Amino acid sequence: MKKQLIHMASLLTVLSLAFSLSSCSKADKKQKKKTTSSLPKIKVGYIVKELYSKFSTETIATTDKFAALHNVEIIVTTAKTNKALLVNMDKLHSEGAESAVISAPNPDLGPVIYSRAERLGLKVIAVKNRLLNIDGSYLNKVPYIGLSVEKTGNVITKVVLETLKNSAVDLSTTGILFLKSEDNSIFQECLEEARDRLKQNNIPEKSIFICNTIPAPDSVIASNEGLARIKDGDYKTWIIFGFNAKMTSKVAELVATKYRHTLKDIHYFTVRYARNTYSKNETSENLIGFLYINPEKIGYSAIDLAYKWITKGEKPPATTGIKPKFIKNPNYWANK
Repeated sequence: MKKQLIHMASLLTVLSLAFSLSSCSKADKKQKKKTTSSLPKIKVGYIVKELYSKFSTETIATTDKFAALHNVEIIVTTAKTNKALLVNMDKLHSEGAESAVISAPNPDLGPVIYSRAERLGLKVIAVKNRLLNIDGSYLNKVPYIGLSVEKTGNVITKVVLETLKNSAVDLSTTGILFLKSEDNSIFQECLEEARDRLKQNNIPEKSIFICNTIPAPDSVIASNEGLARIKDGDYKTWIIFGFNAKMTSKVAELVATKYRHTLKDIHYFTVRYARNTYSKNETSENLIGFLYINPEKIGYSAIDLAYKWITKGEKPPATTGIKPKFIKNPNYWANK
């Protein structure tokens, strides 16, 4: 009986201690939550060229998701000109922002952006376009997040090779045309990477054409010496890739007209930033598919990098590369 009483007393003591610790733990969590919510929010600026473009709307939406999970306020501004961009950097600083994520900045404005950021104490991250020094080299002092040159070049190469294999075309009479339709050195490098990989896979270099600049779709052929020298019959089939969807489909039609092909002899693929679904007007039988660049991943990662840079002092690497995903057009591949 005495042993039972001692055992019961010990049990009550343990339960009492456990209850006390549990109460303290809940109180600590409640206090911690209250303390965190009472702290001033970390402010991060997000500067875009166009507020309602597909890329901007989806990246901004995902930055809001990050802000909801952390003690962060995202200040979104638009800047269509270089002057507006610099004015917005000043404005963000005056509003208490500690970092500025700049979407698709003018690469040549690199030294000016960096100088302004240093003066204001803003931690700047470039998205989509990588900033350049005066001599044309990359400005590594400003972290960049966007397409990985190596991974993107590899994806483009695989799509071209798979198309060649499954379309039963004659390699000797197939031309490969890469279109760079924006002032973006990363896009140019991706195309050059794809060209070099294709050469390693025994694709003749003379059959690969890269258009560095395209002032207008109608002048694409005239603006490239290699294309301008091509005669009717030199190539019976074309595989075309470009970073701008509308420009690429337009050029596909122009190439067919110029070299007297039917559209079935033209196979093309392009890039999109919207979700990986096809609308009715995107299911033409000569559209191979899309390289899907996930804007949500880019937006979330950019804000996450800025947040860690502010709170932990972890400056992002010079480049953070994103791999695009190839989404096949079901109509094109149905009979392949």
